[in-house]
Amino acid sequence: MRMAEDEGFSLIEVVIVMAVMAVMAAIAYPNYTAIQSKARRSAQESNVATIQTALETHRLTMGAYPVTDAVMVVLQALIQSQSLRQIPTNPYTGKAYQEGDRVGVLRYQSSSSGYQLTACGQDDTDCWATSGTP
Repeated sequence: MRMAEDEGFSLIEVVIVMAVMAVMAAIAYPNYTAIQSKARRSAQESNVATIQTALETHRLTMGAYPVTDAVMVVLQALIQSQSLRQIPTNPYTGKAYQEGDRVGVLRYQSSSSGYQLTACGQDDTDCWATSGTP
């Protein structure tokens, strides 16, 4: 026959299990955030490739790249020329790209010799550029 005092877990057992779980979470969290960061960067690179393809389609259809330095004007021109279906989603905000985004920023500069599309990640120190010439 079991005694009523033998049922359940002691306080020390519960504390030990919670401590082990906390250590496991402390180990897993940095890996999780690093994976999220890499996924956002990859999605940003994919968006840039999509926009670059749309810019080339626009040039072939309309005869020139959009001439402006405002990225939102460029994206709207690509949609109007049916080179792009919709404004891509900024992987850092989860919303469509907008003027004034603080993370996942896109910049577009045009010139007579082509364009430069610059994309940034979490901050302005993690930027890369792609360009096109007719």
